[in-house]
Amino acid sequence: MTILLSSMTPRDPGSPGPRALLWGLTQRLVMPLVPSPMYKLRRAILNTFGASLDPQARVRGGVRISHPWNLTIGRKSSIGEGAHVYNPAPLTIGARSVVSQFCEIRCVAHDEHDRTKPQHPAPITIGDDVWIAAECVVEGDTPIPNGLLVGARSHIAPESELDRWTIATGHPARSRRERDYNGPKS
Repeated sequence: MTILLSSMTPRDPGSPGPRALLWGLTQRLVMPLVPSPMYKLRRAILNTFGASLDPQARVRGGVRISHPWNLTIGRKSSIGEGAHVYNPAPLTIGARSVVSQFCEIRCVAHDEHDRTKPQHPAPITIGDDVWIAAECVVEGDTPIPNGLLVGARSHIAPESELDRWTIATGHPARSRRERDYNGPKS
């Protein structure tokens, strides 16, 4: 009788659904078998799980994505080898942008005043023509403006001061100087 009653109770909203479980299996068992240059197959698998990837977007091998249904990648943009994307909230990457190898993208924000839920989902929007160099960490609630170049191993946090078409470095990252570029600055 207890087995019957427990199967009739509503599912815990915090527990993973069938889609999340199937994605977890696919990411652990199938994705490592897809060679890095096979972008089209990797895009097809991610799009099957709800991602919105432009046909010219590239996701390299070894990339870990927690929630592909919250991922949007624009034209000619890429995520580098070994990057970790934890995105319980939407992650949008604009056109012609690069998230380099071994970067960590965390779509969560921290609330030190709330002891019951110190982390909550927070979206990240990465603009067009952005380059986030190797081993950077990006936290949620931090919009990344168009044309920003982030130096290697920098930490982009909500307290970061970031301007369009600049070079940013540090922990937290701050715009240091203008980025040389002769084309149109959108």
